[in-house]
Amino acid sequence: SMAEQKEVEMLLSMTKPRDKNSMLMAVNKINSGIGGVLRCLYRAEPDTLLTATDLSGILGITSARTAAILKKMEESGYIYRRKCVYDARKMHILLTEKGRATAAMLKQHFLDMLSRAIDLVGFDEMINFVNIINRLCDGLTPPELGSILQDA
Repeated sequence: SMAEQKEVEMLLSMTKPRDKNSMLMAVNKINSGIGGVLRCLYRAEPDTLLTATDLSGILGITSARTAAILKKMEESGYIYRRKCVYDARKMHILLTEKGRATAAMLKQHFLDMLSRAIDLVGFDEMINFVNIINRLCDGLTPPELGSILQDA
């Protein structure tokens, strides 16, 4: 059953515009770009070695975008590349000490934010929030904004 129009409009009226420093924007930044690559590599090491192709797939970004991010990260000293032992055509992406320390700092920052969220609304509300977010992410597909915005 579809929600009634007045329910949709009421929910919309409750939302507030958020600036670029909002918590949701911060989480998005941590999960995309350099932050996302750091997180993937940090989680994978030392058990799993990842390639640029692996990272593209995990993060859901193009290989060109991944290549640009990795180039920037290498120039900044967060990662280095090493030829794959069993397939010389592949390069494994590994964290430097600086990359590992930065990833650990990002993780701690995120954990601190979650801790503050629990303090703000309580553990039970956070459990409900995470369950709701999971259900929404599983049940809703985002609109294809590219086709809507192509004429803009």
